[in-house]
Amino acid sequence: MSPREKQQAVNTQLRLSRTPPASRCSWWLSALSGTIGLGLVLGFEEPPVSDEHIRLLLAFSLGTFALSRLLMFVPLAGSAKRFKRWWPDFLLLAAAGTWWALDHTREPLILKLGAGYCLLTAGAACVSNGLRFLIHGGAIGRPSHAGTRLLLAAIGACILGGAILSLPVCWGNKDAHPAEWDSAYPAYKLAVHTLDCTFTAVAALTGTALTRQDIGAEFDRPGQIAILVLMQIGGLAALVIGTCAGWRLRNLVGWEGIDDDTSPRGMRRLVIFAVTIALVLEIIGAALLISPGAGTDGDASAWSWERLFPAAFYAVSAFCNAGLTLTPDSLIPHGGAHAVYAAILPLMILGGLGGPVLYDLARRGTRYRGLGIGYLSRHTVYTLLAAGGLLTVGTLTIRFIENSTAYQLRFPREDTPGRLMLPTTAPVTATRHSPETTQRAEAQRLASMPPAQQWLASAFLATSTGGGGMWTVRIDEASLSPATRTVMMLGMLIGGGVGGTAGGLRIAMLLLLLSALVSPGRTLRAGELSPRQIGRQQGMILAAAIAVTLCGLAALCALVLIYRETGSPLVCLFEAVSATCNVGLSTGLTQQLSVHGRVAVMLAMLLGRVLPLALLMRCLWLPLPPSPQADRVSLRAREQQVPEAAAPPAAADNRPSDLDAPIPLEPER
Repeated sequence: MSPREKQQAVNTQLRLSRTPPASRCSWWLSALSGTIGLGLVLGFEEPPVSDEHIRLLLAFSLGTFALSRLLMFVPLAGSAKRFKRWWPDFLLLAAAGTWWALDHTREPLILKLGAGYCLLTAGAACVSNGLRFLIHGGAIGRPSHAGTRLLLAAIGACILGGAILSLPVCWGNKDAHPAEWDSAYPAYKLAVHTLDCTFTAVAALTGTALTRQDIGAEFDRPGQIAILVLMQIGGLAALVIGTCAGWRLRNLVGWEGIDDDTSPRGMRRLVIFAVTIALVLEIIGAALLISPGAGTDGDASAWSWERLFPAAFYAVSAFCNAGLTLTPDSLIPHGGAHAVYAAILPLMILGGLGGPVLYDLARRGTRYRGLGIGYLSRHTVYTLLAAGGLLTVGTLTIRFIENSTAYQLRFPREDTPGRLMLPTTAPVTATRHSPETTQRAEAQRLASMPPAQQWLASAFLATSTGGGGMWTVRIDEASLSPATRTVMMLGMLIGGGVGGTAGGLRIAMLLLLLSALVSPGRTLRAGELSPRQIGRQQGMILAAAIAVTLCGLAALCALVLIYRETGSPLVCLFEAVSATCNVGLSTGLTQQLSVHGRVAVMLAMLLGRVLPLALLMRCLWLPLPPSPQADRVSLRAREQQVPEAAAPPAAADNRPSDLDAPIPLEPER
């Protein structure tokens, strides 16, 4: 069978196994009505509508879900495959009908369970379709709509998360219901509260530690769990999408490993590894945080508050580079705790490195196929060296700047001669921190700490600028030098590794742009370019597109903040870069944002996360050039006396050509 015939056969099977459009529409209508019904039942102690209306809404959800399953048989072609895929739904619907016929008093419970199951299946279907697209490299569906679907999914998740956090069951103070406040504008206060909750949901989903609310005080445990789930969903989504796209990118530009496998089977193993390593590292980090001695004597009670949930919250926030904490001052109250540097700091670093690097290290560390550390891919080596260099340079630079304030005329001191301070219409105060003039505030500044703690705090701050979003020292205008904040903005723009949970331009993209600057320029015709050179050029184009997108978003957001807000231009620029690069470091302007500023920052956080991933996803359907190291795996296998059957076939492009081969996107000519 020719490649074209194989492609047509596979596409036919995929088309027949897809859910029909009518079934999808009724399914989403069922999920929407079920979400509203469950929100009314579970989110309010006294729902604002009658029980009869809620019952009708839940019954409509269950009925449309049953209709969506009946529509699976239209058309009849391929209905057997669809029934084989969704047969548990028919079984559960039959069981629910039988249970209701035997006991009518169980109707409320059946309706709630049915709405919940509809939501779970809808979410599982979205995840399954997304994974199929990532694994099969864009042959499923329309690649041109992949970015749009990702953006719509992110917007829907943000709206849903904001709506959940706005429910009274999530509030820490149940008596402070905005709609019942003794005020002439209860609707306005409710709208502002909903906007702030949506702001927090966007920050959690995009991994940006910017929030106007004190998560530990203003949210009850259900709200904190919802924020934890949003952080985990957003972190895993960024990790899996970035890992699959980054794996293809390294093969596209010629930085692949000796035995990289971009077939569906190899991509499936990569996805499983990324999710597994994320959960394992988070469990290990949580165990370190709840272990004895996780905090110092002064803050042990804070770290042991119900122990398990705070540990899980901080571990997920650290690995997903979300930066959200249960305290209003980030990790300043725990700046001397050993767990901050033994658990949270490594989690931020590992999460920022990315799935391809961790997968490569795991393979080489376990001598997969007999290949040890000496066979690391160039992408892994470049990323590790660049990340280590950025961390070292950032630590040294921050500590030097903060210990040389006497040479800085712009440093905010009253006795500095010739001080150049940019005027503001109203001074920005860091309301997230304690007052600036107290002795506690002075002790929390980097320049006032002992030398050993200065090194640790500088290293932690340098790591956070790459995407972690947490801080152990004060970072307001009165505590850090403007030069330090400028260095931090540069670190935020660079970000972490491709395929990691951090944001920014990403290290591999920066290296591609730098390689375009230092490589000798040659004028070649299109026909004279080799496949490897074409792949490298495509990678450079993607890097340039991501760089232009991030810089444009940051500039636009900064312009809106400078025009609308009361902070100095440097503070507004710092806030815009932090939001666009999904870092979350703030000098205190977040607490002072107007409604327009909040909307601008929310859009910057959302688009700063989605657009780079959408551009990076183009690697999934770009054709890969042949690998120049195709025969080295078989040679190494023979040297290690590995059976030839265990070695991959030595194809021209180092990729299996059986059923697990990538589906060709264009017919042969």
